[in-house]
Amino acid sequence: MGSNKYLTYLSDKAKDESFINRLKIKFRPLIFPVDTLLSHIDETDHFFDIGCGSGQFALLVQHFKKVQKISGVEIKQELVENANALFAKHAPKAEYHFSVYDGVHFPDSMKNYNKVFLNDVLHHVPKDQQIHFLQKIYDSISEGTVFVLKDIDAASILVYCNKLHDLVFSQEIGREITCESAQRILKDIGFSILDVSKQTIAVYPHYTIICKK
Repeated sequence: MGSNKYLTYLSDKAKDESFINRLKIKFRPLIFPVDTLLSHIDETDHFFDIGCGSGQFALLVQHFKKVQKISGVEIKQELVENANALFAKHAPKAEYHFSVYDGVHFPDSMKNYNKVFLNDVLHHVPKDQQIHFLQKIYDSISEGTVFVLKDIDAASILVYCNKLHDLVFSQEIGREITCESAQRILKDIGFSILDVSKQTIAVYPHYTIICKK
């Protein structure tokens, strides 16, 4: 299976992390649609990861897709340091930059990236701020940029498995929305929907929406 090669690649990339972060880095490919997401990335792309965490998905993008440039933001300083350290050790020749997101302003440089991803971040944003958050992303990227939203589908009963997951690993309960609601919001903001897919991996009901400004 495709997840095995990603698991194998990440297996020795988390030795310096905390126990929880090691689990997140090493085993995420078993519950996350890596193949689906990577299929929308080309080696000519400039890739930006909103909510990059410790950089594990960005590292997979760099290793398997050899993108031209890679960057990301994360709200926790510790995770940004983890991401930069991960790349310094395992992809030192890559052009990369990870920085702290202050919760208000995306970096101006985001306009220079043609592929922008938001993986499993939206359900951590308070419900009453989710539309505004997506609007800020739209306003911060350039015309023609492809935006990829990957999250957990609230329409599935399995959403409660993700809520338990977040309670254990993030000490919070997710605010998931349905795939259909996410599409409506994106369209209302101004995005054009290019593709939508759903897949359940283990007990996690994922949806991926590919859209364009």
